[in-house]
Amino acid sequence: MSVLDPDDFKLIHLQKINIRCPRRSCPTMLVAVKRGPTRFLRSKPGGASCSHGVVPAIPPGGGGIESDEHLWFKGRLATICRLLGYEAVIEDPRTKADVYVPDAKTALEYQRWSTEFGTRTFARKLAGATSTIWFVPEAWSRTATKKVRSEVYSRPAALIGAYDNRRKRGEPWTSLRPWENEELNRYARLYVSGTVVNYKHEADEFFTARTDLMQFLRDVLAGTRVWIASVPVQKYGGFETAGGAWVRKTDWERHQSAERARQELWLRRQDELRRRSEALDAAPTVEPETTVDQHPALAEGAEEIEHQVASDTQVAPSQSVPPGVVRIDPVSASAAELPATETITPSLRREPWWKRLAWWRGRL
Repeated sequence: MSVLDPDDFKLIHLQKINIRCPRRSCPTMLVAVKRGPTRFLRSKPGGASCSHGVVPAIPPGGGGIESDEHLWFKGRLATICRLLGYEAVIEDPRTKADVYVPDAKTALEYQRWSTEFGTRTFARKLAGATSTIWFVPEAWSRTATKKVRSEVYSRPAALIGAYDNRRKRGEPWTSLRPWENEELNRYARLYVSGTVVNYKHEADEFFTARTDLMQFLRDVLAGTRVWIASVPVQKYGGFETAGGAWVRKTDWERHQSAERARQELWLRRQDELRRRSEALDAAPTVEPETTVDQHPALAEGAEEIEHQVASDTQVAPSQSVPPGVVRIDPVSASAAELPATETITPSLRREPWWKRLAWWRGRL
């Protein structure tokens, strides 16, 4: 908890929570006090006293007395920039930045608590800093509010931490607090993480990676690593999230090229599917020939015709009926009962069934 965080101070002050001095080596118990625009921690009455926790009110947009931790990180940032060959101004009077790099027009800010990130970034831009990079402690970011974490991933920022450089490959990371013990300065190395990503070219994937701060600043100040507002980052477990990240320009160009290739392949497949669909629509429709067996009405009519033709054309083998002559059976019918004279069309017996069907329907 921090007295510089409005929510933390409200909780400490209203509930009268006793807290210990932020200096680990100091056993003093402190209480929160608010007097007008100033809020601070003071020694608990009747106990040991110290001045480590006295902090004035935060002015509009942030600020306040800097802790030993803040001073240490600010000094390290300036030292690294100078080792890289850049001029580094601590507490630049024009931009009010912790460290200002004039050659790159970049402001570097170490921020330990919630603040108006947007307001302060805009103020530095008006003062000449084209970009402001916010460094937030890794330990504090894990307990920060969701709003603060979203601020870190929505603007040029990175998590930062001091770790033991005696660590061997495969061993766990050990954080150090050299601002409390000067002997640890020689072993402390700064790393950035959270929004710093590397690229797997074969899989076309971005993944977060803890990176040495000196290498990070070398890339950023030279312009070879840039801030991209939305990067698909592969997380542990295969999940992919999109947020702001620091990406090498060459890696981003490769990703964009791979993305364009995938888009072009998709468009080609869509064109091929469209052409096939149009070809099928344009092809002539072939109606299947209807047979007697497939159409019940035709089958019934055909059977009736065949039966009628067979009954009308029954002729004894020894008797031949010339064309146009009516055949009369004198045995089975009398003269009065004989039907009117009707000629039998010989061609009926020689034509295909479907023509005979048409002829038969014409008689009905």
